[in-house]
Amino acid sequence: MNTRGIELLQILSKQTKTGLIPDFAWIKTDNTLIPAKPNQINNQFDGDYSANACRIPLRLMQSDNEKLTPILNKMLDFFTEQKFVYAGYTLKGKALVDYQNQSFSAPVLAAAYKDEPYSGLVTSQKWVIEEPIQGKNYYDETLKVLAVLEMYNK
Repeated sequence: MNTRGIELLQILSKQTKTGLIPDFAWIKTDNTLIPAKPNQINNQFDGDYSANACRIPLRLMQSDNEKLTPILNKMLDFFTEQKFVYAGYTLKGKALVDYQNQSFSAPVLAAAYKDEPYSGLVTSQKWVIEEPIQGKNYYDETLKVLAVLEMYNK
């Protein structure tokens, strides 16, 4: 990840107590960042931690850049405090739905794996690897496979 990308993630992470990053954000002319508004790019969850942002924990844990560690840890701290990792959140941490999904849980599981402070999070998300791959949802199952590969590569 390039230096500018890291700076932008740092700014977005610092904007909330949760550290959650939106699916899409805009860089304004004064160099500030704002989450996209609903339906500006893809759907009503454009400015939320949703289907595009759910990959971020996996991407962050794949990097050796130490500047990304606080961003990832802030997100993992948020997920540790949740009873479940739901399939989407507002940036303030309110669940958008009342169900879990592999594409959200698998990246969190991989990012928390083998990191002692997050052992409870690993335990709560292991359901992902216990579920068989059924070949019915390309996106979810691809993220699951990538997460499992990263877990055993860690």
